[in-house]
Amino acid sequence: IKPYVYVLTNVTHEHLDYHPDFNHYLQTKLKLVKLCQHLVYNYDDKHLKQALSQLKKSCSVSLNQKSKADLIIQRLGKQDNKSLLQVSSRRPPAKFKLITNYDQDFNLVNLSLAIQTALIDGIKPKIIQQSSPSLPKVPGRLEEVDTAGENFKVFIDFAHTPNAIQSVLTYLKSTTPKTGRLIGVFGSAGLRDKTKRPLLIKAAQKQADIIVLTSEDPRTERVEDIIEQMVAGFDRGWHQAKKNQYNSLKPRTFLIIPDRQEAINIVINQIAKDNDVIVFLGKGHEKSICYGRVELPWDEQKIVKKAILNRLYQNRIAGVVLAAGKGTRIVQLTKNKLNKAMVPVLGKPMVGWARDLLTNSGIKQQYYVVGYKQKLIKDYLGSQTNYIIQKKQLGTGDTVKHVLPELNSKIRHLIIINADQSFYQPDVLTSLVNFYLNGGYDAAILSTLKNNPTGLGRIIRNKQGYLTAIIEERDASPKVKKIKEINTGTYIFNRSFLEKYIGKLKLHEDKNEYYLTDIFAVALADSPKNTKIGVIQINNPLVNIGFNTPQQLEQGERVLKKFYPNL
Repeated sequence: IKPYVYVLTNVTHEHLDYHPDFNHYLQTKLKLVKLCQHLVYNYDDKHLKQALSQLKKSCSVSLNQKSKADLIIQRLGKQDNKSLLQVSSRRPPAKFKLITNYDQDFNLVNLSLAIQTALIDGIKPKIIQQSSPSLPKVPGRLEEVDTAGENFKVFIDFAHTPNAIQSVLTYLKSTTPKTGRLIGVFGSAGLRDKTKRPLLIKAAQKQADIIVLTSEDPRTERVEDIIEQMVAGFDRGWHQAKKNQYNSLKPRTFLIIPDRQEAINIVINQIAKDNDVIVFLGKGHEKSICYGRVELPWDEQKIVKKAILNRLYQNRIAGVVLAAGKGTRIVQLTKNKLNKAMVPVLGKPMVGWARDLLTNSGIKQQYYVVGYKQKLIKDYLGSQTNYIIQKKQLGTGDTVKHVLPELNSKIRHLIIINADQSFYQPDVLTSLVNFYLNGGYDAAILSTLKNNPTGLGRIIRNKQGYLTAIIEERDASPKVKKIKEINTGTYIFNRSFLEKYIGKLKLHEDKNEYYLTDIFAVALADSPKNTKIGVIQINNPLVNIGFNTPQQLEQGERVLKKFYPNL
């Protein structure tokens, strides 16, 4: 093979399990130089500069404005949150500006190498300018993971050499707030170059505040042995943290957590604090991890996202159960000895179904709005439960307005459910929550289809699938009445969205109530372009079961019995 263009990015400490020494590795990299027609290389790599700068067929690139490279990229600032650059080329002569998604030095070096190659191939600067803004970020290369509103940042990167780790951490350190910590999580591959193991630490400790050592394709080596060789690279002043000290880690601390999945979970759920920057290094885009001689499935992005979701479920999401109503018609069954939430369904009070739904869905933070005969509910749920007292029955909108000030300040997302409509399976609720979090919505609604939706609110969507309105039966046109997608009364809201609009609800004077559903119309009228209400449709026979009369209870229990035969 005789390459038309041969591009050299960097030559750093790597693959010395194959090569006798670094010089041998460098000379192997340079073999293709004799065969190619054009050579493009990174002038800022001292090894390449020394070896190639005298070659006539070579073109070099640099980020250093004072260098003698053939193509130089200069940062001019930001434009539309992207990097604005100026490109100056000598061969062929060209000078032009462009916009790119990339900001880090190592990515700009790669971009400059690509631009120089394109120019050699005769591609005009105008075409390069047009295409540059749409260049996608590379999966597993400084890939930021959405933390769903958590006040820290998480990245995944493939870096697994001393030079790469130092480059990534140097950039991330420059973006870490002064009140935050840079946390690096990585290991070193088994059956590969052992000499780099302490060097990884020496590179990382220059920038990282906390280092977590874990597995990275250990193969047939013991993870503990690999980590022990890495630890030898720490300077004095670094100390190993003990278990159960995760909440108070100070800079220049390292941890050893051999299991990589456990390391991810602990870092996200126990170590991460506001303003921290966390990077998981070494696996990047790869879809397997090697233990022994077996490649096991591994998706770092999914595992990190799952850990973030778990953190949210534990601390940031609250379930609010509306259980304050009297239930005039249905409590006739008990001669008014109970309130509605305590009416048994298949032997278990309605509020017990709501509690089990939240608990089995992983929602730890739970609040129960109580009013009429509240002692019955408190005796059933116990004194450790969070209760919010509703003194006046002024509708669901008024209820939520009074709930907000009572919530833990850390809670950012609220699930609103009715005690008498919580008979579906936990996977339905988790589907709603995950849909909401992954979509970045202001709020999300659980909907379902019903063949005869008389008396129920219809869901109206736009072409993108977002909610545009919930229209009640009394306000529906003949066309809208034909719509079968209905509102189930189960919602999840961003807390700031609720706080912004809950006070703007208007009283329905005929009922003397504030309706929570009105909040969507208020928000969409206030900011139609920026309001994003998601709707997830789940066609499950239990989603729209609710009990207002003894007849509905009798019919509903027959349906429930098919799904819960042991009750």
